[in-house]
Amino acid sequence: MVVRLATSVGALALMLAISAAVMPDFRLRTVAAHTWRPIAAVIVMAIAVNAVRDVLDGSAAWIMLLTEVITGVVVYVLALSVLWKSAGSPAGGETYIFEKFRLQRAIEWIRPKPGQSPQ
Repeated sequence: MVVRLATSVGALALMLAISAAVMPDFRLRTVAAHTWRPIAAVIVMAIAVNAVRDVLDGSAAWIMLLTEVITGVVVYVLALSVLWKSAGSPAGGETYIFEKFRLQRAIEWIRPKPGQSPQ
């Protein structure tokens, strides 16, 4: 697992170096500003999936797989939604998804605008 992580980090560093060389306006700060929420949501998801794996240790493989997938999807979506809302709901991929699937009302219910009560 450490080798895979090191390989991934090395590939990311190489990709960023090549991008910086090819695009003069490329800034690591800009990349970080657009990716910190998904990265944080992935970390939360990984922790949750590993916790489920520990609880279900010894269960049938298909039960573990199904439970881990469902846990991962639910935790990632919730974590990303919370991080997006706490960042002030900036325009981006999350906005597109909420508008596309008409989930804005659900988000307003979770965190109503000032002076508005949940319905």
